[in-house]
Amino acid sequence: MWLPRPRNLILALVAAGVLLALGLVIAQDQETLRVRTPLAASEPLFPDYLARLVGRAITNGDDYVVLRNGDEAFAAMLAAIDSAQQRISFETYVYKEGQVADAFTRALVAAARRGVTVQVVLDAVGAGGSERADMKALEDAGCQVGWFNPIRHSMLEEINYRTHRKILVVDGKVAHVGGLGVADYWMGDADSKDHWRDTQFEVRGPAVDLVRGRLQRPEAAVSADHRCRPPHLGHPIPLLHYG
Repeated sequence: MWLPRPRNLILALVAAGVLLALGLVIAQDQETLRVRTPLAASEPLFPDYLARLVGRAITNGDDYVVLRNGDEAFAAMLAAIDSAQQRISFETYVYKEGQVADAFTRALVAAARRGVTVQVVLDAVGAGGSERADMKALEDAGCQVGWFNPIRHSMLEEINYRTHRKILVVDGKVAHVGGLGVADYWMGDADSKDHWRDTQFEVRGPAVDLVRGRLQRPEAAVSADHRCRPPHLGHPIPLLHYG
């Protein structure tokens, strides 16, 4: 059996490393935004200044519930889905096969079957390892499933543009935002190295409209005129258009 000479092997590894580094450099966002403000967060004018800066108004009359770790957050999110009567909008980076994904799939399928409009946006990389059966169950129930920024050979500069949003909006009345994805890593109460600690917020009030607006931004709302193939299904799925 022919084996490469040590020198040739080293050169090949160096060349591969250079190409990989070059690809990562190209894939990075070249326009990093750094914001500096003359106002301290403690100054009375800072809230209005921040609102103008991000293009969102300060809202009053909102209620927030802090949900710590999976035991609290998943139960509240699933309860919101179970209570939905009109529309569920859900976007997440991770949707990994396991007990948590099974629970969310069952809840979303049940909602769709009772007539609720269910729209799901998954990241083509983060949720690329999702269970085929979960995606098929969602589709068969009538859920609209879209894949954000699917990988194509001609889009090296955009390959690193992912959606890390984790947003659930139900009937325009309650929203969940935070750091939990749909995976068993977040189960439990951070009680072991296999169960991650994270925080989620349940929001009610005028701020829900602002959260819903994040799902309607151009980078999240991809026209239904475009179609892509999810990582493991053989037929194209239409991407979502919110509105």
